[in-house]
Amino acid sequence: GYALWKRGDFENAIVALRQVVRRRATDGEAHYLLGKSLQRLGREDEAQGALTIAQRYLPQFAEWEKVADPPISPRLKMRILRRRESAARHFGARVPVMRPSEAVHEAEALADVGREDEALAILEGVLKRAPDLAEAHLLKARLYFRRGNWREAADAAHAAAFWNPQWAPAHLLLARIYLAVGERERARLSVERALALDPNNAEARELARSLGASPRKP
Repeated sequence: GYALWKRGDFENAIVALRQVVRRRATDGEAHYLLGKSLQRLGREDEAQGALTIAQRYLPQFAEWEKVADPPISPRLKMRILRRRESAARHFGARVPVMRPSEAVHEAEALADVGREDEALAILEGVLKRAPDLAEAHLLKARLYFRRGNWREAADAAHAAAFWNPQWAPAHLLLARIYLAVGERERARLSVERALALDPNNAEARELARSLGASPRKP
């Protein structure tokens, strides 16, 4: 992916880098290059999702933002991979814990009874083990949205849409976040994406009408 990005072949770089992040969800370098490739093609919302994840896993993120040519190191990539494999072996030797999907359901149940801090703590733990779990990112986004923490909500919703781009609820929540901060055009684009994926979604259709978008016929 890096070689393709370096040559300016951004379309093929995106394909290659998506394969990398599916295999290694915490590879901050790959997420960063994926985000920059998407930006070069004008796919800003997708780029934001990738860069949000890169910011979480790439310690040099702020430094790389200041240079045109990020100093990618293949040896660093190998060290990161070896550390992840070692951690996975260590984790496998421990007593079994709740599956990530079950933990998300537990977090949702806690949130439903007002125990949001506990729910968020569970979700953070889930995302350390399964950073590509869109359901965990979306629930995290909803909890922050409920609190009015727009930046945190947007970051989590972008991550949900990145890991599951065909999931209408992620785009719908992004639309509501954009609307809450006054970015009506971005809200309209997000709700149109949600409707393209789920034309019968009543919530999306209602929001589209309020934004002056054209709800698709069911």
